[in-house]
Amino acid sequence: MQQLLEAAFHQSHQPQCLLDGADQLLTVNHAYLALIGEQATPKDSLCPFLNPNLQGPAMVKSIKDAIARKGWWEGELPFQHRARSFQSWVSIKRLQTPTGNNLLVSFSDISERKLAEVKLQRLAYFDGLTQLPNLSLLLDRLNQAQMRAKRSNQLVAVVLFEPDHADNLRADLGSTAFDETVVAMSQRVGDILRAQDTLAALGHGRFALLMPDLPDKRAALNAFTQIADKLQVALRQKLPNLQQGLSAAVGAALFPLDAVTPQTHLKQAETALLQAKRRGRGQSLLFTPALQQQASARQQMAKEMQRAIEHNDFLLHYQPVLDANDGTIVGVEALLRWAHAERGLLLPEDFLEAAEATGCLKVLGGWVFRESAKQFLRWRNQGVKLSTININISVSQFQSPLLVAQAKEILTETGIDPANVVLEITEAALTTDNFQQQLTQLRALGLKLALDDFGAGPSSLLSLHTLPFSQIKLNRAFTQGLPAEKPRKQLQGLATYLHTLGFEVVLTGVETPVQLEVAQRIDCQCVQGYLLREPASAADLNLRPPHEH
Repeated sequence: MQQLLEAAFHQSHQPQCLLDGADQLLTVNHAYLALIGEQATPKDSLCPFLNPNLQGPAMVKSIKDAIARKGWWEGELPFQHRARSFQSWVSIKRLQTPTGNNLLVSFSDISERKLAEVKLQRLAYFDGLTQLPNLSLLLDRLNQAQMRAKRSNQLVAVVLFEPDHADNLRADLGSTAFDETVVAMSQRVGDILRAQDTLAALGHGRFALLMPDLPDKRAALNAFTQIADKLQVALRQKLPNLQQGLSAAVGAALFPLDAVTPQTHLKQAETALLQAKRRGRGQSLLFTPALQQQASARQQMAKEMQRAIEHNDFLLHYQPVLDANDGTIVGVEALLRWAHAERGLLLPEDFLEAAEATGCLKVLGGWVFRESAKQFLRWRNQGVKLSTININISVSQFQSPLLVAQAKEILTETGIDPANVVLEITEAALTTDNFQQQLTQLRALGLKLALDDFGAGPSSLLSLHTLPFSQIKLNRAFTQGLPAEKPRKQLQGLATYLHTLGFEVVLTGVETPVQLEVAQRIDCQCVQGYLLREPASAADLNLRPPHEH
């Protein structure tokens, strides 16, 4: 039996050693010798796990106390022998011998396991792309910051920011280039923070900035204003894979003024961020209760709109576009309506913002395009002479990387000639990323393009000739001033200029005979307005020219 025990001891793959009553090595097994590179048991050598100089007196005392109480101890300790050093899992057992003072020590190298634990810890709390804290670590630090703020009667700010139109940017650049840009953003922003601030990466180009230790509301507001300005300046500088820098949407919320938990704090900052995104490029916004009310109203509206889509409560009305000279109906514009169960027939201005914010407009936009094309073909089959169907494209639709593919699919599905389709695009769309490329691709499908509501936005007359529009629809403000001399001359000059550039000019908002008369005398080819025809359903729409009434 003794020989069997000795054989098991020496042939074990796990390093083991037997100690005397003074914690000296009596003997070690082959695995131990191979580990330390020795041929025989070192003489007068203290076990490294019970060496006060290596483990510390307190740790050695704790181990011996445990062995005295229960006869064994297990735990993590560093192993050191000359140049060898690693973290190990150690088991020490008191042996039943005549003296009762012998200890058997077994241990194993757990360095790889510890390294794996560190990696798992990092994966759990840090973003793999930017190496910044992730949401989990941010929430932990935010919780600590809020507890300190309660004790010291201070404020904590959470600032969320992301590039404007981040989804489109990712689609344009591709995932790899977008990720490179995000990493550069994180490095750029890291240079402008206070020492106590935490910058976290939340994925998809969104970042969170935790700003603790703000003494009062005024200081918090100043800190938010300053960091928002610094963010815009920092990101405006050239970034990898971009010809220029970026603008960003920024939203923030304050604790304890706005939130009581880390989760609500982040949610309210996100509410401010989303509202900032809706206001345009480079906008910064601080959370207020009014924003929350607006967000709640939009969420309720979104639920109602989803039900309305499922129940086919949306419908189309059509308004004719007439030749200004002879009153011939040359086309119709499709206008979206919502037959709301409680509020009656709603116009786009009643639900458009909520539809944009919730993404419902992208679904509705495809439906409007498809149904308008089908109705145009029905009229054609009935012998109605129409040249075009005008379809409004929202800014969010226009920005979608799927718009061109969707338009191509609908043209193929319905069989409508793309030359009969006029897509109306507002000036706001011309401020979006890659708008020229989007216009060119739509035009390449054979579709006609109209610049809608011209004069209400930032478009430059000097750049119009570079854009592939065939039609310019003037803002109704040009019509409202008629027939006064100054508005008439302004309209005459503008219409003549646009006509010389080859655009078909449409005067909208014609509501009086005098306004129609002015339109007929100047270079407006087409007119549209309530004087001529009010919008109506396809069944109720009268498509006969006015002189045939």
